[in-house]
Amino acid sequence: MRVDHHLAGFVLIDNIGVNTLVDYNIAEFFILQKYRRKGLGRYVAEYIFDRFRGNWEVMQSPSNKAAQAFWRKVIAKYTSDSYEESTEVSKNHGGDWVVQRFNNKDKK
Repeated sequence: MRVDHHLAGFVLIDNIGVNTLVDYNIAEFFILQKYRRKGLGRYVAEYIFDRFRGNWEVMQSPSNKAAQAFWRKVIAKYTSDSYEESTEVSKNHGGDWVVQRFNNKDKK
């Protein structure tokens, strides 16, 4: 991600879900501190979701309350509250994770 030609962050997507393969998973999502709370993260997340359609998982560490709040807000708005959330132990990633799941294949 760039803002006015300056590096602002990055996002990595894979298909390795918590315990199964999914169409898409946010593997890494990072916004530099100076660009946070300005709408860039939400904009980028929605752009990525719109570009890649299918079954999504987004996961956060149970201790990362800020990430959980961010993703709940973004995904709730994007899906009109049509998503599932659970806390699971992951075979693929190890440890406990808070996971949001949704399908945007038919979203217009």
